[in-house]
Amino acid sequence: MSADKDTIYAGMFCDAVQKTSVTIEQMKEELPANTAAIVERLAVSTYDLGSISLGDEVLLVRLAERLHNMRTLEFMPEERRQIKAKETLSEIIPIAKKIGNLKLINELYDISLDYLCKA
Repeated sequence: MSADKDTIYAGMFCDAVQKTSVTIEQMKEELPANTAAIVERLAVSTYDLGSISLGDEVLLVRLAERLHNMRTLEFMPEERRQIKAKETLSEIIPIAKKIGNLKLINELYDISLDYLCKA
């Protein structure tokens, strides 16, 4: 996805503030400043990818996060799989097209169709 190291590091911690007792302040103390800034924006951003500007590190992390979620759909209940697959086709792929990463687009598309065709 052509992300810089701060964006990659932030992706590793993208859910830490929401899913653990770690605070933004602790992240700022432990992470490089640029990485902590991205993690902070991730913590306060919505999942409305359409509202995030292109080229924004938050967009890249959210797209990578969705790709990871799609790669692990087999561990979700069937109803949830269908919701994620439909949402990916209708909302996520059009946004991914704006950054022009064909590998990402194709993989999201293939996984989504695979689960929708299984239903």
